[in-house]
Amino acid sequence: MRNGDDGKSAVGQIRFGLGAIKGLGEKAVRAIIEARGEGGEFKNIFDFCDRVDLAAVSKNAVEALIKCGAFDRTGAMRKALMLVCEKAVDAGQRNQRDKQSGQMSLLDMMGGEEPPVQAAYPKIPDDEQWSEAELLAFEKEVLGFYITNHPLAQHAEIIRRFATMDSQAFAQAPEGHEIVIGGMVTKLRTKLTRTGRSAGAKMGFLTLEDTAGSIPATLFPSDLEKFHTLLELDSIVFLRGTVERRREEPSLRITEVVPLDQARDRLTSQVLINLSSRRHAPDIMERLDALFRKHPGDKPVVLRIATSDDFMAAVRCSADRAVVVTDDFCADVVDLLGPESYELCGTGARTGRSA
Repeated sequence: MRNGDDGKSAVGQIRFGLGAIKGLGEKAVRAIIEARGEGGEFKNIFDFCDRVDLAAVSKNAVEALIKCGAFDRTGAMRKALMLVCEKAVDAGQRNQRDKQSGQMSLLDMMGGEEPPVQAAYPKIPDDEQWSEAELLAFEKEVLGFYITNHPLAQHAEIIRRFATMDSQAFAQAPEGHEIVIGGMVTKLRTKLTRTGRSAGAKMGFLTLEDTAGSIPATLFPSDLEKFHTLLELDSIVFLRGTVERRREEPSLRITEVVPLDQARDRLTSQVLINLSSRRHAPDIMERLDALFRKHPGDKPVVLRIATSDDFMAAVRCSADRAVVVTDDFCADVVDLLGPESYELCGTGARTGRSA
């Protein structure tokens, strides 16, 4: 937590106004800045609670600071800080009451110097941390956005492979255009329809967020009934639908919801297998045929065979060699042929690369 730094020290750092943290009022901000200005950087959460005016900074405010990472510079983990927060606030309030009532330590009365303050502080656990999902959820709660990472970061490759566009491109998509877009559900509500054949039935309205932004989407009653179990706040899904531009802001009319764990199989149009006469043994076709039979499905397979004279041949396998695209299938292909030996082509305009 830094306030009053000069401009040079801010280079390469994220700076965010304390007043924008949810749960931190103007009085709390002023109290923190005043204590920081008088005594320098806070050593830890106990030092913070000793020095700031806890009549202005509540326990909830301290918790908000923990959740957004304001104490990260002290070296303590956020979950550990939350575990000792109440103890730190209670100790700070007690010390401040003692000071206000005129009590002094024995060393004060003897005119001696107090020992280093940090030596008297309780130990903060060094092995207690929230999961990444918890860290990000708390950042979003108190800041309104993520700073440590983005929940979609670990899924960026699969989203890039199967989404036909992102939210930024969606803003320019034409009316009626069918798309597939992947992201996280950040808002979800239902509303009763008042007119038409579906009067009295519920429609769904949601916001899907990806790393480029967010889009609004709607589910008509029949589709809401079909897909509502797949849609929860913070769930990561792919939406297939058509672009509607009847209002100022375009929205997506959802026709299909695909959970992330089903995307590989549901959104793959075909599997490309890369073979090389230089790298693979003569019996590779027989072993590959056995692999296809082990994972039967409905996704067609195309073999791309590179010969010794740099000639590339593409051979489409028969329908009885179609496969199901699962993690086990992909792992078996890599075990047999090596890394970057296959590609999954999405059902949209964009295609993927090897997983």
